[in-house]
Amino acid sequence: MVNQHSLINITTLSYFFLKKLLYLSWRIYAERDMRNNSIYTILQILFGISLTCFSACNYPYQRNAKLLQAEELMETSPDSSLAILQNIESPEKLANKDYAFYCLLLTQALDKNYSIHTSDSLIKKATAYFEQHSDDAALALSYYYMGRVYSDMHDALQAQQYYLKALELGENLNSPPTTYQDIQQPGYSLQFSKCLRNGPSHV
Repeated sequence: MVNQHSLINITTLSYFFLKKLLYLSWRIYAERDMRNNSIYTILQILFGISLTCFSACNYPYQRNAKLLQAEELMETSPDSSLAILQNIESPEKLANKDYAFYCLLLTQALDKNYSIHTSDSLIKKATAYFEQHSDDAALALSYYYMGRVYSDMHDALQAQQYYLKALELGENLNSPPTTYQDIQQPGYSLQFSKCLRNGPSHV
């Protein structure tokens, strides 16, 4: 993950590079030397690339507004949260991080609305993404819901494994956001104990 100090350095370098390109472009354009036409074209391309990089550095990632709304309503009004998520058109076209959160939040909303999970495809996408990126809170919650999904699918062995992963990772979080408190709720302990008691053949 790029830290704030690195981001500032990248932004500063991009700004300095842009200034140099602008100056060189102006000089070549002012001289109108035909020999420099190709150089001027190359500088224009480099300027466009640098401007894109500069803009990206100055506008860090922001979660999709509908996902934020769904997350905020998850604890108090999970049915509204589910409705918001189900009304997102073409979620697969969201940015990769947003789509990972969409898969996680939709799984969570379905669970909180007492839907029986019959597939692990959604939560596996979220888990795979967060395993490759530095977001332990989202990963802990993903592991928990992997456990919930496999519990509904009567795969107690995998449910146990993911509950343990969720618990281990959750204990290392200093101040998990409210959304991730599921791991520490009584329902978690009950579900985990149920898996241990009944074994892999039944949840």
